[in-house]
Amino acid sequence: MLDRAFDDVEVMPLPLLALGHHAGHFRLNNAFLKNSKHTLFKKYPESVLENFHLGLLFELLEDQDVGILDRFSPPDRERLVDMITYLILATDMSKHMGLFKAFQEWVQRAQAAHAEIEYMHQTIHSMDSDEDPGEGGIERGDLIDKGTGHQGGHQGGSKRSSLDVDSRAHERWVAPAIANASPEHRKLGMQLLLKCADLGNGVRPLEISDAWGKRIMEEFY
Repeated sequence: MLDRAFDDVEVMPLPLLALGHHAGHFRLNNAFLKNSKHTLFKKYPESVLENFHLGLLFELLEDQDVGILDRFSPPDRERLVDMITYLILATDMSKHMGLFKAFQEWVQRAQAAHAEIEYMHQTIHSMDSDEDPGEGGIERGDLIDKGTGHQGGHQGGSKRSSLDVDSRAHERWVAPAIANASPEHRKLGMQLLLKCADLGNGVRPLEISDAWGKRIMEEFY
């Protein structure tokens, strides 16, 4: 899916940042650094640790021996630096709900738009075949239900969540939504992908998740 969603320059930093977005982390969190008036807080009043990680990562990426930025053309290098910056800054948990809400709104709009297009296609097909839409046809509510996870037009049926929609129905709205995404929504998608890497320990196999959870507790406490 990534190769269809993003171009090469957009894909390249994602695995790199999944590894490097916590470069140099040293136990303390942003709240502690702010309340203690830490030196880093004085240097980076906003997103303290994220700016710190970003600075260390750029030191590596610009290093003459191991860096990779000089291998890109100037336009691609400028794009890459911009992407690395907004992706790492998006891992600041104070921005989590704002990003998640923006993503939900985009998904809902994309699902509804796709459901409307499918309804129009079904209507045209019914007209061409002289089929009565009420007999074997499909209602707009059904398509919106399948395409968005919202409750459909039938009052008596059980509500369906987006998790109930099978993967094939899910793919039908995802592919065009990604293909037609604006630059801002592509940026949002990449930010959410990195956040999944940042917060994804809880969905790993239990033995791995438990081991990392204990290491985090040991690191902080």
